[in-house]
Amino acid sequence: MTQQSIDPESAVLFQQAADFYDRGEFDKAVIMLSALLSDHPQYVPALLRRGMILAEMETYERALEDFEAVIRLEPENGLAYFGRGWVRGNTGDPQGEIDDARHGLSIDPTNEPMYYRRIGHGLSALGRFQEAIKAYDHALELAPNQLGTLYNRALCFVELGQFEKAIAEFDAILVRNPQWSWALAARGRVHGKLEKVFAALGDFAMALRFDPTFVATYLDRGDLYEKHGEISRAIADYESAIRLAANP
Repeated sequence: MTQQSIDPESAVLFQQAADFYDRGEFDKAVIMLSALLSDHPQYVPALLRRGMILAEMETYERALEDFEAVIRLEPENGLAYFGRGWVRGNTGDPQGEIDDARHGLSIDPTNEPMYYRRIGHGLSALGRFQEAIKAYDHALELAPNQLGTLYNRALCFVELGQFEKAIAEFDAILVRNPQWSWALAARGRVHGKLEKVFAALGDFAMALRFDPTFVATYLDRGDLYEKHGEISRAIADYESAIRLAANP
């Protein structure tokens, strides 16, 4: 990758974008980077950064434009392939995600864990759960504190019916981040599959305590209530889900 320099004013814009991002103000970060790119349209760090933020915002078409611009400018930029793979994986092209992640890994081996996580995500989307687990295993050997990778591997265990392994994985995640609603809700679903009703309801309650707008958890809990004859409670949860979905 080539080294690029920009004028001091543009460097300030780049830093302001980073500050907005750190505060969770993604729209403002994109505005700062776009202002910079209007004067320096081939400045790769800004293209990459904007692409990553847009992908995080699920603005995938614009993100793809940024990553492909980087690939045209720097065909050996592994992060651009990672970003494009991210977009492909979230827009219905898991094989493209795998291919981009593998190519990125081949030219940027210093960032192995994130590429293996992307490969695992694509393999999982293709239903190749054992292979996905191997990819996640490799990522976790190198970066054991990646909770997102642990979560994804746990979902593979669920798909394979290895429920106790999945629960152990969610337990490990929740020791480190006890307020992660997604992990709580996922563990609740597994407890439900194992007919551990009180454990499942406890997980759902905690998930909703930390994220009262979690529509899927109201639906999951409603299903569990309905299955066990608690019809009025099921209806209340379904109504909550409908209300939240109508007013996101």
